Amino acid sequence: MRVFIAACLTALASVFALPAHGQVVIASNTEGGGGSLIAVSGTAGLATPFAVTTPGLLTGVEVKLGNNGAASNAIVEIRSGPSLPGVVIASGSVVANVGGLPTFTVPMSPGVALVTGGPYWISIRTTGPGTNVRTSTSVGAWILNGSSWSLTSSVSSPYFRVLGVSLTGACCNPVSTGCLVLTSTQCANFGGIYGGDTSVCSVPQCLPVGACCRGLSCSLTTQPGCLTASVGVPPGRWLGPGAACPAPSQPNPCCVADINGSGARDVSDIFAFLSAWFAGCP
Repeated sequence: MRVFIAACLTALASVFALPAHGQVVIASNTEGGGGSLIAVSGTAGLATPFAVTTPGLLTGVEVKLGNNGAASNAIVEIRSGPSLPGVVIASGSVVANVGGLPTFTVPMSPGVALVTGGPYWISIRTTGPGTNVRTSTSVGAWILNGSSWSLTSSVSSPYFRVLGVSLTGACCNPVSTGCLVLTSTQCANFGGIYGGDTSVCSVPQCLPVGACCRGLSCSLTTQPGCLTASVGVPPGRWLGPGAACPAPSQPNPCCVADINGSGARDVSDIFAFLSAWFAGCP
């Protein structure tokens, strides 16, 4: 049976025809019109907070930059924290040495995982003599003056797209040891159990899951998880791979006194027990 299920999993993997990671846009800001001059001389910057729409492993940030009279180095940063300056968790640099506002995809190092929550910020800094940044339609951005950031309502936030690859992990079939590397969404559609982002397929992780009885309570877990005791939690009684916990209207398999599984404890359970006893059933 397991050989058959493993073959089915292999076939499903080919049907998905997906690489281990897929390119995703983690976050973006709507592109507006014109450019905003953020550095004439010295050091200046433009920043805005962003929310992660698709969790992923960061690979780069797409921005549109141009020079203003001479080439200038622009530094694009991803920051984390409730407010600026926050903590720089990834950065990359580019030389804006052409006119207009061409698109630059700035590689990010290191490739960190960006997940829902945050908060995250994107900042574009430059050492001058001048850099134009394509802005969004949203007025209100943080600007860098010397070493401090301040919010202004007269400047638009920068246009950007945060790029990455989708986070994947081990997806285990609930009634076999089969495992595929999928995204959490793909795993849910497959009916599997997702092991978490960046998790890998391993035999212990993909042990079969079944109903575990502790007293009259029932939960789904692996056999080792069921038989392992912890502080205040006794070892349970595992009902086997694929065994399900009952719905409220169904007989409770965790009630050992319900010998015949009728859903009621009555005299017929006593006769069923005695019948098994005299038949030599352990």
